[in-house]
Amino acid sequence: MAYEENPVYLEGERAQVFRRLFPKNGELLDLLSSKSELRRSANDALRNAQTYWPAEFARSCDFSYSCSVYDRFAPNAFAAYRDGHHWVCMSSGLIYVIAELAVRAASAMVIPDETAEGANVARDAGFGFRFFDEDFRGDKEATAEFFRQTHSFSQARLRVLNALWLDAQTLVWRHELFHASLGHTRFADAGLSLGSLNEAPTASEIPPKYHEIIKAMEFHADWAAYGSMIKTTRSDLDAVASDLVRRFGLRFRVYVMTTAVMLLPLFFRVAETVTSTKPVLHPSPETRLQTFLFRLEEIDNDKEREIWQSGARDAVQSFAKSGRQHADRAPLAQMLTEGAITRGQQDRNRCLDIFDELQDSLNRFAVLPLGHPHQGSVDPIPMD
Repeated sequence: MAYEENPVYLEGERAQVFRRLFPKNGELLDLLSSKSELRRSANDALRNAQTYWPAEFARSCDFSYSCSVYDRFAPNAFAAYRDGHHWVCMSSGLIYVIAELAVRAASAMVIPDETAEGANVARDAGFGFRFFDEDFRGDKEATAEFFRQTHSFSQARLRVLNALWLDAQTLVWRHELFHASLGHTRFADAGLSLGSLNEAPTASEIPPKYHEIIKAMEFHADWAAYGSMIKTTRSDLDAVASDLVRRFGLRFRVYVMTTAVMLLPLFFRVAETVTSTKPVLHPSPETRLQTFLFRLEEIDNDKEREIWQSGARDAVQSFAKSGRQHADRAPLAQMLTEGAITRGQQDRNRCLDIFDELQDSLNRFAVLPLGHPHQGSVDPIPMD
């Protein structure tokens, strides 16, 4: 991975419309024309995320959408509905945060065909989370030096890093895309008068009466995103998954995916706490982890389900061990305590109860038909 701060901006009508609709979010980036290896790789994740909504399928649902990265260092992602079009966007800052998380996680993972337990990567307070513009703008060389550490990674560890990097980004993209396709953005606009659904909320006030509704929609988007990732991997349509399965086996590939699942909600929980004075509007990290684990129980093949669950347990145990050994990783283990798991179960059940009340309202705005052949068994209604 390489860090360069020479953005190339997108030109054309879409960029102009974005500038008009979201003036505070800056300019859209042209990832393909960028000289940054990291940004070009981010375009692969964007394309991978969109494979769940190919053009013909999207048209059959009357689903007009676009995915874009905008040049803003504050880490965030959002989904919005404007003038008949769904906007799904991620900030450049979040790309770098995900890259940093992927490097740190990949460096600590035990890889089957390597004798060393991990690579030596510099650690700092907060597990490397960077929330503010000045963290990037004020110390670019330090950030560049951090990413240069990956040059010492073995080929196997680089493959794991690439899989983590793509998994984590794809999860964010699909989470936001499901906000759009499952009717969340249109419902938020028409029913709640909210212009967008943000992963790291801004200072704008959201009436307290909507807090649980938003949390339930976040749960719904998680539920659907996890299901899409599991389905894609099981169908052998994911090149990253196929490569890891071929080299290390399905269990290890699930270990990698579960690691991505655990890192992202932890980041967003901390981001909400740091950047917002409002109550947290997302399910807790332990709730999001348990939602993923419940999705694994839906795998209909007994032998395959056991492999997936074993891979997930490997990731959970690795996080717990890492949290005990390294003080800067302690927050990773906090979501795995018995008390946290109990609170997560209660939070998840509450999200389901609120979702039951929202279901009819959301369905009126959803563009994703229940049981559409392209989606297979991943229907938009959580039944667990």
